[in-house]
Amino acid sequence: MKAGLDNYIHEYMKDIEWYDYYTDFTDPKFMKYTESNDMMEHCDHVRYIFDGKKKGIPTVSIVGNLGDDFEGGAIRFWDKTDYYMKKGELMFFPSNFLYPHRVRTTTKGLRYSLVSWVW
Repeated sequence: MKAGLDNYIHEYMKDIEWYDYYTDFTDPKFMKYTESNDMMEHCDHVRYIFDGKKKGIPTVSIVGNLGDDFEGGAIRFWDKTDYYMKKGELMFFPSNFLYPHRVRTTTKGLRYSLVSWVW
């Protein structure tokens, strides 16, 4: 799975001509949201992913949707727009304080997703 994610990151980075490098990215972290679960508003200033050998500041966040047997669970950014991702879609966005986001409540079923951070 990590090799596949690496391919998507390379494709994404091609569209940002002035940003021509990245050091690495985390192994995907898998998330499970049951009915009534959500995630509070936050920004992805992630520190715990570094073990002393890996060094860097996350610059790009990646969220992937792994299923479609749920309702609710939209990703909401600062502008109050809800994004409903289809199964298999990935969303890339900056990992800084300018992009606070949250996961809205899953109202039915189980929502499975993955997250990873690029630095």
